[in-house]
Order: sequence, then structure tokens, then C-alpha cells
Amino acid sequence: MKIVFPTIVASSGSDVYYSLLAAGLKKRGVDATVLPLSYRYEFTPLLYRKLRKTLAEYDIVQANGEYGHLFKVPGKPLVITLLHNVLDPVYQQYTTIPQKIYHYGLLRQRFKKSLAAADAAICISTATRDSFQNILSGYDGNVVTMYPGINLDVFRPVNSAAPAPGCRLLFVGNLSIRKGVDVLAAVMKKLGAGFELRCITMQEPRMEFPSNVTVSTRVPLARLPELYGNATMLLFPSRLEGFGYAVAEAMACGKPVVCSNCSSLPELIDEGRGGFLCDVDDTDGFAEKIKYIHETPGLPETMGAYNLEKARRVFDVERMVDEYLRLYEKVLAG
Repeated sequence: MKIVFPTIVASSGSDVYYSLLAAGLKKRGVDATVLPLSYRYEFTPLLYRKLRKTLAEYDIVQANGEYGHLFKVPGKPLVITLLHNVLDPVYQQYTTIPQKIYHYGLLRQRFKKSLAAADAAICISTATRDSFQNILSGYDGNVVTMYPGINLDVFRPVNSAAPAPGCRLLFVGNLSIRKGVDVLAAVMKKLGAGFELRCITMQEPRMEFPSNVTVSTRVPLARLPELYGNATMLLFPSRLEGFGYAVAEAMACGKPVVCSNCSSLPELIDEGRGGFLCDVDDTDGFAEKIKYIHETPGLPETMGAYNLEKARRVFDVERMVDEYLRLYEKVLAG
């Protein structure tokens, strides 16, 4: 079986998704290739024609729903992945006028064409599936939900040699409004002394943070398990997620999570057992739950252990590969 993933590189969860999937498939003896493409492909459809000869050498093509139909090869199954819905009204609250024109003027039609052309469409959470089906109706038959996987050999509990005093919070992700960057600042201001937040991001901050916040850019991915291990918990006030890799990674590292009660996040965090789900933008609620976990003896460890067990049961990359192999066999069988 030969599978190719033509992917426009975005330095986001999309890249993580395809690299993990390809690596897991290769371990099973599948010829899986990630074909990285530049942003030029997003706006220059004629470039896709040059790829068709290469794509025709594979048994299955799998690509994002935003542009999947452009990679359709006659006689070859097409699988598309719906990572998160940029057409969602919640997401659109945080977009500019040019972005809205791009999303509704171009991507909406591309999503429809990709769903119509696909032999199977994968949503990475139930929330993502519901969001797409509310906006792009009529495609229930070939849409399935499959959670992404986490490499549990990499993301696992790491005991720090000398735990630092106080409460050490961690945030991993882009410093964007959608991810709740403004909420991070407000929560840390409320928490004050004794609480520290480290933000791991690819972006330089565009706003001023309180003195108890440190922003680290370009941290090697190999260091992430260590950073999760040294944290007391993950703080993740995102306003919309297709899945939530940072949350799943923190769970796999045995850490509690305090996150927003929206989109896919309630599918990952079980309220009161692996952490807490706060109302979107409720800075008081976030601060209260963080203090409660930190100040309750044994609770960080109990919640972390619960999350670790769930991550091993639900988000193991080996489970992910099993599900995808069954799907590929099904589409190849017609």
C-alpha cells in the first residue's frame, strides 16, 4: 500500500498530524510519504497539474479539505481530512475582512468540492464534524470521526530532578486571539505572585504580558516533554480547537489541564477528573480552578494520573494507525 499526503506547510497542528500518521504507517510497513508544499499552492491551482504524475504513483491520496479536490487523481481514492472549520461563526469572530473574503469566497467552495470528490472524509473530533455538518450539509455518508494520535514513547511522564516552588503553568501554541492570548495575560495578572506561566510558541508576542509570564520562541520540539514534565499544569484558554494537540500531549505527560469548555476540548478533558473546563473568556473561573488544583494536596498528581490513563487508552498513535489502515482498506476495496 502506497499513500501520499500532499500538504501545504503551515507550522501548525496540521504538520504534526501528517508527520505522526506517516511515521506510524511506516512502522507498519506502509509506504507513506508526506509531500510538503509551499503557500504558493494555496493560490495557484495550475501548480497542481505538475503533481498529478507523481500522485498517480500512489494507491491513495490524502489531503486537507481546504484543497483536497485539487489532488484528485482519476482512478485513485481520495481521502480528505477536516482539521478545523474556519467557516465556523466562532472562528469568524476573530478574522479580518480579507480573511472573511478568502474563507467564504474561496474556501467554502473548496470544502464542498473536496467533500463531493472524496471517497472518505475524516474529522479529527466530534465537534469538528458537527461544525462542518451544520454549515455544509448533505455529506453525512462519507464523513467519519477519528481522533489524532500522540506518540506515547515521546510524550510521557518525566520526573524533574528538583521541582521548583510555586505553581508552574505552561501554554503551548500560537499567541493568537483564537488561542486566547489575551485571556492568558488577564489570568496571570489575577494570579500574581507564586504563579508563573511559560508560553511555548512560534511567534513573538504582540502584546505586553505581566511579569510572571515568560515567552519562549523556537523551542525545539524534542524539549516539549521536558517542559510538560516541569509544569504543574497546562493552561489552555483557546476559543476554538479542531482537536487540541497541546492538551493531549499534556495528558500523555501526566499533567492536569485547565481549558475552555468549547469545541473539541470537552472531548479530551473530563471535568473534575483530568482538570477543569471553564467558560470561554471567564478569567475569574480560570484563576479560581488553577488555584484550586495547586492548593489541594495530591490533586495535581491524581488528575495527571487520570489524564495519562485516558491518553494511553484514547490518543495512542498506534490506535490511530489501526483505524486509518481499516479505512484505507475499505476505500481501496471500493
